[in-house]
Amino acid sequence: ADTATGVILDTNKKGEELLGRTRDEIIGMHQSRIHPTGREDEYRGRFAAHSDKGKLADFDGEVERKDKTVVPVHISAETLKLGEKRLILGIFRDLTEARRTEAEMLKSQKLESIGLLAAGIAHEFNNILTGIYGNISLARMLLSPTGRPYEAVSRAEAASLRAGDLTKQLLTFSKGGAPVKRAVSIKGLIPEWCSLAASGSEARCAYDIREDLRDAAIDEGLIGQALRNIIMNAIE
Repeated sequence: ADTATGVILDTNKKGEELLGRTRDEIIGMHQSRIHPTGREDEYRGRFAAHSDKGKLADFDGEVERKDKTVVPVHISAETLKLGEKRLILGIFRDLTEARRTEAEMLKSQKLESIGLLAAGIAHEFNNILTGIYGNISLARMLLSPTGRPYEAVSRAEAASLRAGDLTKQLLTFSKGGAPVKRAVSIKGLIPEWCSLAASGSEARCAYDIREDLRDAAIDEGLIGQALRNIIMNAIE
């Protein structure tokens, strides 16, 4: 580009691809038109600050394509003399992929931090559950096998075991693991899950399950939690 007029004098194939314009369209354009609208003065100031000192301009910025898409770029530019003219030679490197990779890395780091936090919570919760389960089991042994107290404590014991399964699931996911699936009879598990979810409420569960219902490859903890959430929402 000519520093006196700001007009672009030439470009290469990469410049055409970056700006989404043909060479003929680019040549003769004012250099401010390749930058996002409203930021022309900012870029002009950056170039001037470097060229006045005879230094290479080297900074991250943006260019605007013909279709108005804004592309992040790294700009390297220097001032050249051609006879009486002073020209700016600019090299633009597309940073789209680099920014995408950077964003993915940042996302991965955040997920890793969340995983570590989840693992810590799961360990603490598991320790608390161990104490709860131990005391419930002891209380059940001290009760008569007949009667409502024994049934209530047994349900609480089963619920503690299920909660323990959920902490294991949380630990699995915090370490980046996948669900642990196995063939399970849904027919046998649905009443148990529903009973646990409805425990302590006035709601009662009724079932209509086909006798020939086939087993399913599921992660019991995850599916059980999903079903309990549905039932609890229904109760509320």
